[in-house]
Parts: sequence; structure tokens; C-alpha cells
Amino acid sequence: KSGRFIEPGKHRVDDNLYLDVRPSGRYWLFRYRSPITKTAREMGLGPERDIGLADARRAADKARQAVRDGRDPLAEKQGSRAASAAVVSPTFREAAESYIARKSVEWTSEVHAGQWPSSMAAYVYEKIGDRRVHSLTTEDILAIVEPIWASKNETAARVRGRIEKIIAAAWVLHRWPNFYNPAAYAGNLALVLPQRSKVHTPENFEAVPWRDAPAIYKRIAAVEGAGALALRFQILTAARPLMVRGAVWSEVDDQEKIWTLAPTRVFSGRKVTSGTKKQAGIIPLSDSVLAILAEARAARDKRNTSDLLFPSPIKPAAMISDMTMSAVHRRIGRAETVHGWRSTFRDWAGETGRKSDISEVALLHDTEDTSNADAATVAVLSKLGGKTRLAYQRGALFDLRRKLMAEWDAYLTGG
Repeated sequence: KSGRFIEPGKHRVDDNLYLDVRPSGRYWLFRYRSPITKTAREMGLGPERDIGLADARRAADKARQAVRDGRDPLAEKQGSRAASAAVVSPTFREAAESYIARKSVEWTSEVHAGQWPSSMAAYVYEKIGDRRVHSLTTEDILAIVEPIWASKNETAARVRGRIEKIIAAAWVLHRWPNFYNPAAYAGNLALVLPQRSKVHTPENFEAVPWRDAPAIYKRIAAVEGAGALALRFQILTAARPLMVRGAVWSEVDDQEKIWTLAPTRVFSGRKVTSGTKKQAGIIPLSDSVLAILAEARAARDKRNTSDLLFPSPIKPAAMISDMTMSAVHRRIGRAETVHGWRSTFRDWAGETGRKSDISEVALLHDTEDTSNADAATVAVLSKLGGKTRLAYQRGALFDLRRKLMAEWDAYLTGG
């Protein structure tokens, strides 16, 4: 009536209270920052023709108190709309499977593609798999990542990032109201979780206890498929999983009972420059390993596929995935990693009185690079110079390694 607020726009009347002047009329607005999403929001309080200034101020006071209490007044107002959104909001498991199906075509790494569903199954589905995505809260995500944030920080960080992407993609498809991503790190979980730089440590590979190894190996031997065959080969040779997954028939000599690998294969694909001192790896093959190779060769003859010892059952031209081998452990109810069998071998050798220098050489540890070795390994490798490294390939030390691997074979198989 006084002529104020005639121009179109949003005019401040009181703390957080605005009058929105539009061609269609004038409306009260409550403008605030959500204590939950930390974003600026606006909530309509109604048209000026129906609500006077005193009532608008009382409504603003009530909304302001909600913000002070840590509540989002607009979210509460839209509660009934959010409830109806449950009909179209998928469960987290459905959203995750949809995301993986849509995005997997762009993942060129078979390992990376396998890690998405396996990490969801291992850490997420049991807790929130059946929950509607729109109902998830920051507390739900904390319940997943906080227990492993310090002990398995790299894993926890990857799982959190995957959950964030899955929730964001689900919202793009279903558009439920009052959206915020409870798995977001910046401005959200970063405020309550310890800094990664303070808690991140390299994760140790979980290993099968050496005394349990024969019983567990027997259960693995009862599993059919390429994954179990490759895992048994890896266990008996104490090789790195990537060495086994990339193994080709041209590396194997059945007559000499040896498996020869180029330096790049021994050291897990790390770049080997010209003039390097790193040598090719020569691994003795026990009788059980030769039997496994016979099985693999029979399967290869039927398929007539690539030169790989253990091709992928899905893509015969590609090497078997790390997840295919790991799945064998899960199938028999074990949580240890495939790589952990190398630690099992070393523990068995040490606990049963085998010479530590022979077992370390059998593991093909790099005598020039001890940056990732423990103190005991460094002490052993420090005695193995370049000449010794050359000697153990085919000399006396190699014969001791062949004997050691035959004893490992007998221990696992009962031979």
C-alpha cells in the first residue's frame, strides 16, 4: 500500500524473509542455507494476498528455528512428495547394477570392470542394497566406509567414490525431490572422517595360514573352471598373480620342467630400461604343476584359442581376470587374497626350517629393488648380488629351488 516492492524481483523484508514480485503476483519466500546439503535454498511461504506480513514473519521464524536445529524446512515440507518418490526411486542394488551395465562398455580394464560388482557385494549390498536410494543418509554411508577407513583406506575411498557415482546417476534417471548425495566427500564426509594422508598406509595382502593351506588347497582343487586351475598353478609356483594370468605356452618347457619369464613379466609389468640388471625369471615346475598344464592344454586343444595358458572364459583372446581367480576363494568361503598365497608359502618355508635365502629367491624378489620389502627380506636380499642372481637361474641354487618347490607341492597335495 505504501508503494514499496513494486518492481519485479526478490526484495528483502526481514532476516531470511523476501517478497518475490512477479507479473502473476507477489509471494513470500524464505531463503536459507540447508544445514544438510550446505546449499542455498528457497521455500515458498504463500502468496501475499492470502498471508499478511505478521503471518509471514511467524512462518519465517519457525523455518529459521528448524535450520538452527539442523533440519531442512523445505525437506520437511516436501516430505509427502518424497514419500511418493519411493515408487520410482530404485533400491541401491538396482541402481548399482544399472550403473555398471551402462558404464562397463567404456571400461577397457577387465580388472577394473570386475572390481565394481565385487566391491559392492563385499562392502555395500549387505548394508544398503535393499534400501531406496532417495532414503540414504550420510550416516548410512559412514556405516560402510568408517569401519575400514583407517585399516583399508584405499579400498574405503574407492568404495565411497563408487557409491557417490551410483547415487548421482540414479538421481539423473529418476529425479526425486530434495536431492543431496550422502556419499559426497567435499563438504560432507571430509568433515567427519580423518584425513586420508593421516591414516593411509599400504594394505597388506591377507594370507591363508600356512597350517591350513593343504585343506584349503584341496577344496580349491575340487572346484572346476579356468579360475580354479589358474589359482592352483599360482599357489604351487608361488608366482605373482599377474605372472600367471599373462602366462603363455611359449614360456613353458615341459621337458626341462621350467617356466621362463622375461624381466618385464617377472616384475609385474614394470618398465625395464635398456641396460637393466634385472634378469629373466626361471621357475621350476613340480609334478602337480605339470598335471595342471596337461589339463589346461587339453582345454586349449578343444577351444583352439590364443597362446595363453589360462584365457578368460568370457573372452578367450584375453587373459583371465584377477577377479575370476579371487572368485574361487569366495566360492569356498575364504576371504584371503590370491596374492596372499605368496606370504603363505614364505611362512611355511620359514616355520618348517627351510633356508630363508632359498625361499626368497623362489619368490623372485628383486635383489636390486627392496623398497617394498620388509626388514627380514632386505637382510636376505642384501646378500644376493648380481652374480648370485645370475647363478640361481640354472646353477646350484636353482636345484635347491626345484627341491623346495617339490616339497611345497607335497605339503599341499599330500604327495
